Amino acid sequence: RAADAVTGELFKDYTGKLGLARKQIEESLPNADMRQKFVARANSTDLQFKEGLVRHYSQERMAYEKNTFDGTVAAANAMVAADPLNEAAFKTAELNVHERNKNFLELNGIRDPAAIEASNKVLTQGLLAKRIDTLLYSGDPLQAESLLKLVEDKFQGSDALRVLKSRVDEVATSVRAKGFAAESVGKAKV
Repeated sequence: RAADAVTGELFKDYTGKLGLARKQIEESLPNADMRQKFVARANSTDLQFKEGLVRHYSQERMAYEKNTFDGTVAAANAMVAADPLNEAAFKTAELNVHERNKNFLELNGIRDPAAIEASNKVLTQGLLAKRIDTLLYSGDPLQAESLLKLVEDKFQGSDALRVLKSRVDEVATSVRAKGFAAESVGKAKV
């Protein structure tokens, strides 16, 4: 990766320059006692520099990975919202998010398969909720209700199911009531 190459070159360049300067200073000192004190201090400074560079690189890498993860989730939500009934698009979005999530968690030291699976389950629930909400609020609440019934098992043990059911029931009931009212008015006119 480009970030690794830049960091590697930066590290080599600066440590090389510092090593050269260190050698020149050490050679210019008049006695062994001064050289010994300088070397001890220079060793300490070298470690501080290297630690700072590694810490900076680690922080930048974490920020990059977090941004990449967030971007993957946003793209997956957009894909799902663009065509909420397209099962292939949903599966592609889900696989992308799961893969990026696994990479992100492992980078953060989380390698337990159960923890990764639990995190992926929450992400899948979010994508499913996006599909259902898109249908619900874009004019097809009865389709949203049907989809929720199909995927309800994916929300087992989650408060998200209760909230989603409540929203779907409210909108779907309203649509049914409007349909019933229109039908009743139509029959009354006859």
